[in-house]
Amino acid sequence: MSTFSDEVNDALNQSKLLKIRRDAIAAIKKGFEELKAQRNLIQMALIQVGSCSTYRGKRVKVPEPRCYEGWNTKKLDNFLFDMEQ
Repeated sequence: MSTFSDEVNDALNQSKLLKIRRDAIAAIKKGFEELKAQRNLIQMALIQVGSCSTYRGKRVKVPEPRCYEGWNTKKLDNFLFDMEQ
């Protein structure tokens, strides 16, 4: 037969266990919310990276160099000048 003090102690222990369980559940929920926030940040970053990689911008028109024709010094200078540009 259990005494009144044993019953009180059991109730207190159960109350302490409930508090520990509630605290553990609260900590798990907080961790879960943090993970969801991190996931959302990663998703936003991936969306931004994906949209940047599809941007093509303006095309730059690059002139083709003229062909070199012979050993004429003036033509050679002009050809080299065109290659530097």
